[in-house]
Order: sequence, then structure tokens, then C-alpha cells
Amino acid sequence: DSVASRGLGDVYKRQHAIELIRANPLWGYGVSADMKLIGGQYTHNIFLELLVDFGVIVGSVLFLIITAFVVETVFMQRGIEKELRMLFIPMGYVMLFVSGTYLQSVYLFILIGIALHRYGRKRVQARWRKYQHGE
Repeated sequence: DSVASRGLGDVYKRQHAIELIRANPLWGYGVSADMKLIGGQYTHNIFLELLVDFGVIVGSVLFLIITAFVVETVFMQRGIEKELRMLFIPMGYVMLFVSGTYLQSVYLFILIGIALHRYGRKRVQARWRKYQHGE
């Protein structure tokens, strides 16, 4: 296989994914459906993959949540959390636009874990403050 023929294969996969989204935009086809419906291959594009799997509404929301987390990282104060995020963003987010699938991306799940840890930590701190003030 030449590089050009592999590139054309990716174009075909993306076009097929767009056709699938148009055919079932509301609900999608389920987790990992893109691989089953595109001949055992994935789309090499996290956005299209989420739309095929979850439909336009849920897939877009998931994509926007992940993207918001990435954008938030750029504007964070310096610190270990920002450095960890910046380490995993290229491998766990950017790479999923050209290669791989979110289902097999350990780095994406590490990023999600960091985000959930931050959210959980804020909730615990807020509850602790309420407790200290007798609310």
C-alpha cells in the first residue's frame, strides 16, 4: 500500500461515516458502530466517530465537553495539573483527528480522569466549606 492509497482509504471512510450520520442523525448506531459499518475500520476522526456512534446531539455534546476541557487547559494557571494535561492532549485528543479510535486511546481516558478528578475535588471542597460553616 502506498501512502496515497491509504489516504484515499481514509477519505472513503470519512465519506462513508458522513453518509451514516445523514441516514441516522438523531440516535447514531451505538458504541464501536463505525468499525462494524465501515468494513472493520475506524474513521480516524474523533468527531465523526462520536457522531456515528452516538448521533448528532449526544456526539456533539461529548465532543464539545472534551474540546472545552482542552481549551480550558490553555488558559489554566501554571502547575502540575496543567503540565499533565499538556502532556496528554497531543496523544489523547489531537491524534484522534488523524489516527486511532477513542475506544482504544488510553491517553484520552487519562485526560478524562484528570478532568473528573478536578471536578470531584471542587465538589468535595465545596461540601467541606458548607460543613465548616454549619450549613
